[in-house]
Amino acid sequence: MSKSAYPTRLPWQDRWTEPTLQQLLDPIKPKEAHYKALNNIMAIIEGYEGIERRIIWLGEGWQWCIEYVLEGTHETGLENPDAMAYVIPDPEQPMLVIPLHDKQIEQIPLRRVNRFIRDQIRSAKCSVQIHWCKWSPSAQTEVEHLQDIVKRKWKLLTGKKR
Repeated sequence: MSKSAYPTRLPWQDRWTEPTLQQLLDPIKPKEAHYKALNNIMAIIEGYEGIERRIIWLGEGWQWCIEYVLEGTHETGLENPDAMAYVIPDPEQPMLVIPLHDKQIEQIPLRRVNRFIRDQIRSAKCSVQIHWCKWSPSAQTEVEHLQDIVKRKWKLLTGKKR
């Protein structure tokens, strides 16, 4: 058979080969607005003290993604209670996902949060008292709004003020 008979997989879809960060982000480059927004939000998250980045496989739905957790957390994946955020590098619709527990949402003053953030928190799918808030940022203004929720999540996880 010729090479073209086999479908090629993107690095984020190949479960058996762990990709590098650049391999995950390269397929998003054609969607320049999403690429810039994701890079900006990732830089913001990585700027917080005590946060580490991991590349993990999260099954067929999210496949390889970037997980941000508190340093020293040994659990990984969706069961990790200390996960700060996930970046899903789907070339069709890259996303930032921030899991929020019921108690964390109670501590966020939703009336003061931007509508872009508030609407997603209110409509997020909930599983076992965790709300999976998803955004697909494509503009710098959206990144600025997401920076607010990232900062709030970091404060909730660490108890520190920045």
